[in-house]
Amino acid sequence: MDRLNLLSVALGLAALAGINLYLTVFATGLAIHFHWITLGPDYQALDILGHPAVIIISGVFYFLEFFADKIPWVDSIWDAVHTVIRPIGGALLAIQVIGHPALLSR
Repeated sequence: MDRLNLLSVALGLAALAGINLYLTVFATGLAIHFHWITLGPDYQALDILGHPAVIIISGVFYFLEFFADKIPWVDSIWDAVHTVIRPIGGALLAIQVIGHPALLSR
């Protein structure tokens, strides 16, 4: 059951990151930083998202993305670039949750 929980959190974060990477990291980081959620022992690797530098950087990028969506040409360029970045960010979040591949084999 632990593996199923790890996979569900990993896939949930990866799917949300595919929609809006910076908002996912920002909101998750805020929740971790202000202890709105308590991370279980299996999810301590996500503690890095609560670091103030990660929260600030993701917040700035979310702010930029929010306003980039309002300008037609900038929106197209932003989406073209982030078509590559979002899946990579989602995969990195999932890897952070799952951790070492040996964890899945236990």
